[in-house]
Parts: sequence; C-alpha cells; structure tokens
Amino acid sequence: MNIGESVEDSCRRLIRVLPADYRAAHGEDLVSTLADTVDERGVLPLRERLAVLALAVRLRVVTPVTGPAAAALVAMLVLVQAGLALLGVLMGTVSALLYLGQAWLPVPRSDLPLAFDLGSELASQIGQDLVFAAGWLAVLYGLLHGRRFAAPVAVALAGVPLVFQVINNPYGLAWASRVLTLCTLVAALYVWRRGPLSVPGRPGRWLLALLVSTAWLLAQAQLLAWLPLGFAAPVIWALGAVAVVVVVLVAKGRPWLLLAGSWLALLVALSHGATSLIFDFSPPVPQLSVALAVAVVLAGLAWLSPAGAVRRVARR
Repeated sequence: MNIGESVEDSCRRLIRVLPADYRAAHGEDLVSTLADTVDERGVLPLRERLAVLALAVRLRVVTPVTGPAAAALVAMLVLVQAGLALLGVLMGTVSALLYLGQAWLPVPRSDLPLAFDLGSELASQIGQDLVFAAGWLAVLYGLLHGRRFAAPVAVALAGVPLVFQVINNPYGLAWASRVLTLCTLVAALYVWRRGPLSVPGRPGRWLLALLVSTAWLLAQAQLLAWLPLGFAAPVIWALGAVAVVVVVLVAKGRPWLLLAGSWLALLVALSHGATSLIFDFSPPVPQLSVALAVAVVLAGLAWLSPAGAVRRVARR
C-alpha cells in the first residue's frame, strides 16, 4: 500500500488485473472482502494478493479456453486439415491431367511439371487425399451440427497417419503439418471426452472459410514454388497481413474469432519452430516469425476489444 493511500484504494488498485466487466459486477464486493482481511498494520496478506492474481489468470486465460473460442479453435484445426486434404486432391488432379496429356502427345514432353510420380503412385495418392478430404469434411459437418461421430472420426483421421509416421520415420513427426495434425488429435480426444461442442458461427460461413483457407494454402504453396527464394519472406509476410485483415473484418462483434485465431497462429508458429529446430538447425523460417506476429496482433485485439473480449468469449 502506498503512503497516504486508504485500504480500499489499495484493494481497488490490486483488482485492476481483473477484467473490466468483472470489476464492474463484483469489484466493490471484492474490495470489501479484501479490506476485511488486512492485518493490524493495514497490510493485505500475501495469500489474498495471490488469490486475486490466480482469479485474474482464471478469468483471462482458463475460462476462455473452455468456452466458445476453444470450440472455434477445434473447428479451425479441422478446417486446416480439410483444406490440406483438398489441396492435395487439387494438385494431384492437376498432375494427373498433365500426365494424361503427356501420354496422349505423339512425342512425350519432358518439360511438363509433375507434382507426383507417375502411374500407380499418383492414383494412390489422389485416392488417399480424396478419402481424407471426405473424412475431414464429415468431421467439420459433425462439429458444426453437434454430432457425436465427429470426435472419434477425427481421432482416427489424425491418429492413423501419425502411427504410421512413427513406424516409418519418427523424426517426420516434426514436420509442420504433422505437428498440426498432432494438435488436432489432442483436440479431438478432448472433444471425445467432453462431448459435442457448440461451435459458434453459422455453418455456411465455416464452409466459406474452408474455401478461403484452401485458396490461401494453394496461393502460399504455388507462390513459394514459383518465386525466387529472395521473394519468399515478403510474400509470406504479405499473406500474413492479408490473414490478419480478413480475420479483423470478419471478427466484428465476434471476439471468440480473434482469440481462436491467435491460438491457431501460435500453434502454426510452434509447428514451424519444431521443424526448424529438429531438421534445419538454421535461423527460423519466415513462417515462424509471421505466425508469431499474427498471434500477437490478434491476441492484442481480443484483449483490447470493447467490454473485455476475453470475458465476453467466456459467456457466449
């Protein structure tokens, strides 16, 4: 307590760590309770100070994790998996068409770009991507409509490839896409244990987000493949800026979207960080820095949004 400051003012200064809307509803009662615990010297016991800090952590961090933002994060992870599978189907189909065009030419051309090996491997890869795309789309549908089959199907779709990856090449689990698949598996197990989630937002908008994310993944893959290495970092930063602008525009009145987006960006950053640490032993790839920047920006916007977005997320 500062010199000349009353006990009540000291308690009010302490509870500033709590969300604004919580202080507005319970602040004065909490100040009275804390003021009754001061000792004969007018000092608030340490356990009470720690209790207020613990309450702030629970309200700002723990409570939102169990709320709509967590459900949105699970849907986003599934959406990413579906987008990757659809991207594989699209690129495999293009490769198949190029292969068929090459086979029909009188003189086979060797300058046509081929994404996969020819023959049975190409057909097998397209079939596998189709199965996973259909499976992840079914999971997304199940999540959006509260179906119980969504969680076990997601566990199978995420767990089976990871098991084979461990058998064939354990170090391959550190690939960025595998880290995200592992995060999806953990989220699916959580949903399976807890029961169907109530994913916020309209199903139609989530399907639109699936198309946008697939196009975004395709743009990133193709631009990075076509452009010289020197242009990779600016392109990735530009795509990150576009992602932030889109999320901010869509998230008007939807603070859970800002919070879930920041968590997803943080998971993407961790996945790229694990890949760089285990395989490259080199300076971090631009995707790591961009994902961290996106996570910080979206988290800051969620924190500063009107009426305390983090607390509103816990109630919606």
